[in-house]
Amino acid sequence: MDENKIYQELALTWRHFASWREKVFAGYLGVLAALAVGFIRSPSPVLRLVIFAAEILLSLVFWLLDVRNSQLINACQLAAARLEGSTDGSAALNMTRFRGSKWWASYAFAIDFLVTGVIGASAGGLYIYYFKLPGGAIGQVVPVICLVTFLGFFAVFRRTRNMEWLTQKTNSKAKKNP
Repeated sequence: MDENKIYQELALTWRHFASWREKVFAGYLGVLAALAVGFIRSPSPVLRLVIFAAEILLSLVFWLLDVRNSQLINACQLAAARLEGSTDGSAALNMTRFRGSKWWASYAFAIDFLVTGVIGASAGGLYIYYFKLPGGAIGQVVPVICLVTFLGFFAVFRRTRNMEWLTQKTNSKAKKNP
């Protein structure tokens, strides 16, 4: 097959996965908003517990989808870079990605921060509403629960992304397959 056609197909596939990234993000925010409305309209502590648990589950699923989508976007970009040489479009994007910071000012960092914030806040909410049920007492530990949950998930998410980044960096240096 002609390398130009392969490159065009890679560009179309890259755009497809990039559009899915936007759609999944918009869906995540939309469902979080719907859960927030449900939370506001429901006085039931049990239903509010379910909403907080759903937010945690939704956040974990969204994060997994984002990681997978990022892998597919990066695979398309890497394949295109190998076809075009060392200084054009996708190759330049790869050089920017692997020479720049892998921690700050990146899409992945922002998503990890957002998702772990939602998980941390939801964990605090679970604690509050669990102990609001008959027979419980709310302690002063809610901020600690939120912070520990946030930091724990954030550390795991960043470590996972860092390992993925290192794998991609290694793959970007590999020679073009014959």
